[in-house]
Amino acid sequence: MERCGFFDAYLTGEVYDREYLASQFAAYFASFIGNGVYAQHGNQLQVMAQSNPSMSIQVLSGQGWINGYWYENTDILYLPIDVADGILNRIDSVVLRLGFSERNIWLTVKKGTPAINPIAPEVTRTADYYELQLATISIPAGSIKITQAQITDTRMNQEVCGWVTGVVDQLDTATLFNQFTDGFN
Repeated sequence: MERCGFFDAYLTGEVYDREYLASQFAAYFASFIGNGVYAQHGNQLQVMAQSNPSMSIQVLSGQGWINGYWYENTDILYLPIDVADGILNRIDSVVLRLGFSERNIWLTVKKGTPAINPIAPEVTRTADYYELQLATISIPAGSIKITQAQITDTRMNQEVCGWVTGVVDQLDTATLFNQFTDGFN
């Protein structure tokens, strides 16, 4: 099937001759912009402890990109952290979540499972949801506040998040080089 776009729509009677879906625009943008947090400044969407530590964290302003869909947080966003278990430790995960049924992208905390040796919840990547993990938070048993030492920044980890550093990350010039070499020889 051939596809192309995007062209102005003309009104023909009461119907436009061209209609485009958001998924078509997203597929177009995803073809040249990878997933991640924009790296213009190192603190984009950085997860931080409160200046007066409590059972909440703050996520700084910034932009992210997930599968061709754009997200922006223009101010500090405060997110609550569930009360710590009295006996077992836990690791929570702060994610930027794309939800297709919700038609939205939002920041949220995924609560981990209390355990002797806890692990962070895995990022969800299904047909319904796609997540970028911004940070993990260690929640020791009996904690009453979150400090910066408990927060591990995961934005630079390509497996769970990554940085958007430019429109084109890399070019594969092997085919062009091979054609040039064949022509030269």
